[in-house]
Amino acid sequence: MKIPTVSRCCCCIDLQLGGLILGWLGIISSSWAILDILAIGKTREALTRLEQNIPVGIVIVGYLVSLIMNISWTYGISQVKPNFLLAIIILNGIPLVISYISFFVSLPFLIYKFISEGRPQFEDPHFAKMMYFIFVLSFVLLALWTYCWIVLYSIYRKVKIDAQQLRKIVATTAVGVKMDVSNITP
Repeated sequence: MKIPTVSRCCCCIDLQLGGLILGWLGIISSSWAILDILAIGKTREALTRLEQNIPVGIVIVGYLVSLIMNISWTYGISQVKPNFLLAIIILNGIPLVISYISFFVSLPFLIYKFISEGRPQFEDPHFAKMMYFIFVLSFVLLALWTYCWIVLYSIYRKVKIDAQQLRKIVATTAVGVKMDVSNITP
């Protein structure tokens, strides 16, 4: 099964430029979060509820990992090194697959709950409407997340193809003689 790709980032920007913009936005946001916690002294009360339950050191480590991955992403695109892009592709793909599994596993239960014996099981019609809304919103967000992952994967594929072409050019232009390029890394 072939993974689909797109030719433009967000339907209008060149993939390489879009990838660099995403990388720089990630670098800036990760750096800002680290500085916000360290330099500005974000207090325990100012942290989000999720961050309040996690030790500050672990939150900082998480932002540092994000910073390193975004630097790696930006470096990989600018230097045409596809292996530097793999961490973000994999770490964004794993939760996406888990989300799809949980969405489709819960779907039959939701259908049964909503349409049991030909009528909704909820006494409050507003609760039923809210459940439908949440289900549709989850589906739309999952589709959007999938598109974003496809854009990331497309950037990786383009950089990988560019690296292969670069190796061929280097091999054929070296004094006009073909040479073994199997040991040249992008």
